[in-house]
Amino acid sequence: AMSTEYLRIYMLGFPLFMLSMVGSTLLRATGSATSPGLVMAGGSVLQIGIAPLMIFGLYGFPELGIAGAAWAYVASRIFSVSLYLVILIRVRMISLSLRDLGKSWAAILHVGGPATASSLTFPISMLVITKLLAGHGDEVVAGYAVASRVETLVHMVIWSASSSVAPFVGQNWGAQNYQRVRIALRQINFFCLGWGVVTFVVLALIGEFIVRRIDPDPTVVSVAATFFLIMPLSIGFMGVMHVATYCFNALGQPFPPLVLSLLRTLGFYVPLTILGNYLWGYVGIFLATALSNVFLGVGGWYWNRMAVRRGIAMRTRRPRRPAGAAA
Repeated sequence: AMSTEYLRIYMLGFPLFMLSMVGSTLLRATGSATSPGLVMAGGSVLQIGIAPLMIFGLYGFPELGIAGAAWAYVASRIFSVSLYLVILIRVRMISLSLRDLGKSWAAILHVGGPATASSLTFPISMLVITKLLAGHGDEVVAGYAVASRVETLVHMVIWSASSSVAPFVGQNWGAQNYQRVRIALRQINFFCLGWGVVTFVVLALIGEFIVRRIDPDPTVVSVAATFFLIMPLSIGFMGVMHVATYCFNALGQPFPPLVLSLLRTLGFYVPLTILGNYLWGYVGIFLATALSNVFLGVGGWYWNRMAVRRGIAMRTRRPRRPAGAAA
């Protein structure tokens, strides 16, 4: 009942959350990372500040319980969207004219359609892995859940870094600064791989200690410790695949990311996890996930590298002079 009460209110703010994500992406596309960061931070601070007031009824606010937490979320989304609208109107990125609306939607869907389809493959793979892990008992599922949450914290660094690729590549590609594109892609890929190594070392050393503080169950700790010895090294390759995906989208090529996503889910991830589970149990599932990340990371890097080279060659190719033309 409490979860239903929360979700009914929370979903009111979900469209506003999507609008705030659009506003953040638009501002980042202009090269401004500070403004969306400040707006997001401001919304989070507002939510943290008013949530206790609305939950417990402090300082004259009504005592709403769990509904108060949901209303605090909605209020923070309204605040963020309002700020984004003000900023976007000031920089003239929003037009109230409907004249070119159809063309605009078509251009967005050219990239957004395949990107959406690509994103839908991830929940499918998670359903499969959860089903397989459930066959080994609740403790194994709990160990995986705890370990994956800890991994998500360190993975956010790679997500943040790779998400900066799209606006950077898009701007410099349009300005024909191809050398900057190459250097940036090389550096961000090295960063992702390096961060994967750092993550492996850190989690291998203190990951078990962290999990014990969350859940001291021996099986949960053992499963999480095994996860930390296998998965973190592949995080860097997952980051490289993210970089390739964002770069392809920035170049107006939405179908390579869709192919990579389908290959990862249907070509590698699901078949390998089923095989790994059959051969080595939950350890095989972790190994299959890591191998899928490595295969697709290398494949995505190579494909993107060739696409960038081919794109640069096509855009810098000079037209040949007709035979007999004056020098």
